Amino acid sequence: KDNLLVGKASEARFIEIKSAEADATDAAVACESRLAAMSQPFDVLILGMGEDGHTASLFPCCEQLEDGLAMNSGRVCIATQPTTAPHQRMSLTLPAIIASRNIYLHLTGDKKRQVLEDAVANATATEKPIVAVINAAQVTLKWAP
Repeated sequence: KDNLLVGKASEARFIEIKSAEADATDAAVACESRLAAMSQPFDVLILGMGEDGHTASLFPCCEQLEDGLAMNSGRVCIATQPTTAPHQRMSLTLPAIIASRNIYLHLTGDKKRQVLEDAVANATATEKPIVAVINAAQVTLKWAP
């Protein structure tokens, strides 16, 4: 956040979806409520990607992935429980992500670039959730070695 909001961007409003709720389901409900009160779509959304091809907290190994990718759920935010993480998380849903006016995917390292290239060439959205975003929206890639 401190590195993003500099220069002309210092006037931007940064919206963090993390909240104080201990349970991810409660946090997702609170997040949806906060986001519903805001003007949408978002102007800028910056995503990362894990080495398993997850983005936001949409993991290939979580039961809630189908809900997160569903285009007709009406949800903006969901709770997830990836089997590879020791705790619950919450995530924006695919419809909320792709509605954003400008989507940036920020990756660092050769391994993640290779994961992205392989995912786009060979994977489904349920195997590598980043594919769902790439296939549904215009995404600007920012990669650093």
